[in-house]
Amino acid sequence: MSAAKPSAAPASSSLVERSAHALTLALAMTVLLAPAAGASWPLAVLGLLLAAWPLALAERALAVRAAARTLPAGMQVLTREADARRAWRVLSWSSLAAGLLAMSLLALLSGALATQAVQTLADGHAGLLAGAQLWPLFTVLVLLTALLRPLGKAPVLVWLLPVLLLLALAVLPLLTGREALPLRSDLVLTPALPASAALLFGALALGGGVGAHWSLAPVAGARAGARQLAPALLLAVLVLAGLHAAAGLAAVLLGFIVSLLVVTALAQPLLAVARARGLNDWMALTLIFVPAVGISETIWFFGGSQAIGQVAGVLAVWMAFNLLVLSLFAGWVMKISHVRKALQLPSEAIYNVWRVAVRWAAPIVLLAGLAQCLRVWVPA
Repeated sequence: MSAAKPSAAPASSSLVERSAHALTLALAMTVLLAPAAGASWPLAVLGLLLAAWPLALAERALAVRAAARTLPAGMQVLTREADARRAWRVLSWSSLAAGLLAMSLLALLSGALATQAVQTLADGHAGLLAGAQLWPLFTVLVLLTALLRPLGKAPVLVWLLPVLLLLALAVLPLLTGREALPLRSDLVLTPALPASAALLFGALALGGGVGAHWSLAPVAGARAGARQLAPALLLAVLVLAGLHAAAGLAAVLLGFIVSLLVVTALAQPLLAVARARGLNDWMALTLIFVPAVGISETIWFFGGSQAIGQVAGVLAVWMAFNLLVLSLFAGWVMKISHVRKALQLPSEAIYNVWRVAVRWAAPIVLLAGLAQCLRVWVPA
């Protein structure tokens, strides 16, 4: 009996970390994909409720049913159990590839936000470098810091300073009565999705389709995952308006902290696959770091700050495709008994609501959201 006690603390710590990653993943998608001003936030909330939440639960249910295997190995098991075609396994590799692109984009975004913060704080000082010079350097540092975190090698100061500065910026205006510090930077970021794509934005706001929820799924079952996603859902709804209402350095620092945390979370599925192939942690992290840096710096070199929004739009369509495949597989291909057991929802009525959402509501929301985007991107 005494031997079982030491495992309680790590399990609790793991649950807290998974919950934190779920929260920051929702915030990061808001920062990366937020539509332009004037978007219909009620439509975004509808997308969250009808697509993002049920599909995040579906991804976690698949992970629980796959007994914590990696994405490729888990999909092999699930397709064999369901007597399904091997073509469904494309979901695993597509999610991993989309996750790598999302990680690179968020590192690039985090580097851009760090550049904006440094330029704002150093405004008026001689010798200030241009954003185009600071940005690629900060992007590499963000990736390095985020990927060293699983090994406990990331410098604490990188995480602590932005948080302390954010708290100071939040408290000082209240004490002094002054307005928030305005942003002064030559680096301008553009939104990924048009204002009319609020429905698709809501469907993607929890970060589905990039494999992150697979690695965040609790071993005990997806019911615990529902409790993790509930605060993430609420926080994402609140932040939808918050990041757009907030102006200046405080919003930039919040976006930087969130993006930095989520780069670590997005690396977990890729890290699990590398470890399953027998690679040690340093080799696995190197194999993730090199292509992520290559993608980030290529986007920066050829497209500049405008390219973040453009490539993020491509990522949004990719995520939507992965979620469509996920909804079809979880709702129509997997055996009902397997899904119900993996979800462990508290009642049959809630399970039926989830099933209707995954089978019908989520695909309709995703297709309608994609149609809204295409109407803007491909004018008649």
